[in-house]
Amino acid sequence: MSIGDRVTQAHLDHFCPGGAGVPVVGSGPIGLGLPDEDPAGYDRNSVRAAGRSCGRCDQPMTPSQDVRKRADGTWAHETCPP
Repeated sequence: MSIGDRVTQAHLDHFCPGGAGVPVVGSGPIGLGLPDEDPAGYDRNSVRAAGRSCGRCDQPMTPSQDVRKRADGTWAHETCPP
């Protein structure tokens, strides 16, 4: 068995238990997590924080605002709206 065959089999064993019949074209998980960039052009943090309250100003965050996760685990606007 070649290295490629072993990698494919390990991928199937880990991500497709029971043999889902999905062809393996890469080594990454399929359909897990957020895409690298939202189709609307929003970054990942903005999408994750949308609808939550800002940890500084307590106003809701939207996907179009720049946000950052703070050390205490709360989300905050990069620049809080007035």
